[in-house]
Amino acid sequence: MTRIKLRHVNEYLDRHGKVRRYFRRKGGRSIPLPGLPGSIEFMAAYQAALAIVSPPPPSPKHVIAGSLAAVATGYFRSADFANLSPSSQRSYRVALKPILAATATGSCASFPRRPRVTSSRTSAPCAPEWPT
Repeated sequence: MTRIKLRHVNEYLDRHGKVRRYFRRKGGRSIPLPGLPGSIEFMAAYQAALAIVSPPPPSPKHVIAGSLAAVATGYFRSADFANLSPSSQRSYRVALKPILAATATGSCASFPRRPRVTSSRTSAPCAPEWPT
């Protein structure tokens, strides 16, 4: 039996012993491929998966100045972010990803500002009161 090697196809045995095949490009989602490799059903699903064009990852060159994506990109390139542990960097990126996806093109100036909290005695912003 000859073996067909197709790009972006991952094949493995699941916990029940069934062979599973998925199409997955780097950075993309997995698409299940039915049937045996080389069959009409399999090749139709493979061609359909190849036709799906995944959006390119955002690069700093394509970030709109003044947008939330520009602020996040600046932070990701900063020394403060570089000094974090790799797991913290990963967590921050994962936490910011859905926010950036929803609001990345909007200008930071369009976000509502919170009112400053001031003390009743002065017009200066509140600061923690330290024991003297």
